[in-house]
Amino acid sequence: MAMYHLHVTNKKRVLMKKVLAVSVAALTLAACTKTVLWKSFIDNAELATAPLAIDTDATSATWQLYPTDTGLSLRKLDAKGVTLWSAEVAGDVQAYTGKAPELKTTSTGAVVAYNTGTGVFVKSFDANGSLLWMSDIGEHTSETVAAMVVGADDSVSLTIKTTGSKTNTLRLDTTGNVVWDKTMPTCTLIGAATCAPSLAINSDGLLVQVNATLGNAATYVIDSAGNTVWSKLRSTGVGTSGIKADPITFTTNGIVVTNAFATWEYDMSGNQRWSVGFGGTAPVAVDATGNLFVANGTKIKKLDANGVALTKLDSEGVEVADEIDLDGQLAISQLEWSEADQRLIVLSTYSNSTSVIIGKVTLNVGTSLWYFDATGKKIAKYASKPTVITMDACAAVPNCPIDSTVYGDKWTQFSTTSNKMVVMTGNVENESRYAVSYKLR
Repeated sequence: MAMYHLHVTNKKRVLMKKVLAVSVAALTLAACTKTVLWKSFIDNAELATAPLAIDTDATSATWQLYPTDTGLSLRKLDAKGVTLWSAEVAGDVQAYTGKAPELKTTSTGAVVAYNTGTGVFVKSFDANGSLLWMSDIGEHTSETVAAMVVGADDSVSLTIKTTGSKTNTLRLDTTGNVVWDKTMPTCTLIGAATCAPSLAINSDGLLVQVNATLGNAATYVIDSAGNTVWSKLRSTGVGTSGIKADPITFTTNGIVVTNAFATWEYDMSGNQRWSVGFGGTAPVAVDATGNLFVANGTKIKKLDANGVALTKLDSEGVEVADEIDLDGQLAISQLEWSEADQRLIVLSTYSNSTSVIIGKVTLNVGTSLWYFDATGKKIAKYASKPTVITMDACAAVPNCPIDSTVYGDKWTQFSTTSNKMVVMTGNVENESRYAVSYKLR
């Protein structure tokens, strides 16, 4: 009996060891595959405005702008989400009022462009948060920053609006001196005295500006000396949601511009190569083979390098459009292709309604982060905690009288890193402001 008892005990010990080993392995796997890598809150931020710009650099560090009580600040986080430093950008004015400030990383740090309501300022910071230079763009009337890009040589190009329909575009060198400054043609007006500029720059310093108005888009290609190489004016549809900037993407064949009603490509000589009758407000993403991912409402269309819509076979072998349907979403705000990871990363907004009380409607509004592989297969989806709005049920939904609002997370922009992170800027209104890093699966 004693021997039998000892045998059973050993079996139990072996079983317990196996269970323990499996548990440890499971915990290790969970630790290695956790979704949220880190979340970093800002202690001294103003909490009532939308999240501001974010960018990442070659070291996988995160740079984030945030509003303070009276101005604007910048902070830097390391690859693990630890705050390295924070620096005041502007302290005496509500520098983030109006057009949101621009932030771009450089090879040595970052640059910020912002407007005070009476002028535009550009400031450059080094990797340790020290101010390298400041440029006061004060030679124009009532200027506001519209767009900014950084070249491969760390030069800064920006467009400012001097009136509703006039823009100036200029380039600063690596010390903040103005290399050239040119007044752009007045935006062509069709029923509206305003325009929305956008910028893009390639590795050779060639700058592209598109001025979108109500009904058309004017494209200008400017060389590194500030000379206009060519310009084109193209008609677009007339929308009812206001004038939005037309994003620009460089491709191996030329320049792709997208609008709410169309997407088209110019070659480098200004000839239109192709055009399709759909688009969006997010820049087109392109992979190494030249295939394009184009936002179209709540779908993402896949085109080849010549603008031809691609097809694929469904589960029953029927040829269908090669597209991704973001079911349950309202709009796509950002998309990016990661060639190294073979992933399409998408940020979108969603809204759904429920009615649990007679005469009341509850709206849930939030943001979604998606990962897709090269075939369009969904790899992961993460939804933010929604803002919950309770209102009277009426014919004017969603503009009915509101009973209550419980704020959830709002994400406005992401930036990717070389160490497989997707970092987003976010906040919960009146509660917290933060950066959050998700693992790129």
